[in-house]
Amino acid sequence: MKLLIADDELSTRTLLRTCVTKWGYTVVEAGDGLEAMTFLRSQAPPRIAVLDWMMPGLDGVEICSRLQEAPNAQLTYTILLTCKSDKEDAIHALDQGAHDFLSKPVHVGELQSRIAVGKRLVEAHDRLLELDHLKNRFLRIAAHDLKNPLGFIISMTELLTDKDFPEVRQEQDSHLRAIHDAAARMQGLVNDLLKVSTVKDEERR
Repeated sequence: MKLLIADDELSTRTLLRTCVTKWGYTVVEAGDGLEAMTFLRSQAPPRIAVLDWMMPGLDGVEICSRLQEAPNAQLTYTILLTCKSDKEDAIHALDQGAHDFLSKPVHVGELQSRIAVGKRLVEAHDRLLELDHLKNRFLRIAAHDLKNPLGFIISMTELLTDKDFPEVRQEQDSHLRAIHDAAARMQGLVNDLLKVSTVKDEERR
């Protein structure tokens, strides 16, 4: 998973990069907020961003705010690093869209755990998007497949009740069997739709 480290201090970036690379992440680095924003708005943005609060160009809170106002299709989990320790600062950062908040100097083990939480949330988010895409695709196919038997049932029942087509009523038993078969196909599709709905509800729990 790609991870962004954004900090204007090279020594901090070097330390974080060494640790995060060891934990199995692909790292990209930014030395200021504008460069960080360029990475976050790219075609393949980092899925986790470790952002220093105070940076030239854009600070970490401004970046989180912009991501919240115009989110990517893919979730980027943001962790702010700062020397600020006031609870009001943490509340402000979270209100502006940051997902997590760590005070400097950063405890490496704690950072690893927070990043792991972000990774799990990103993967869960991606899974939900995938299921939603599959559900929508299935619904489009099901709607298309329902139209044909439904149209047949409507047309055939209209003919069976139309006095101008007595020859149709002469073969009523055959037509009723065809209507029954069409209705059975529709019932099968409806049952499949209900199964999809049940799976979706279970994923949300």
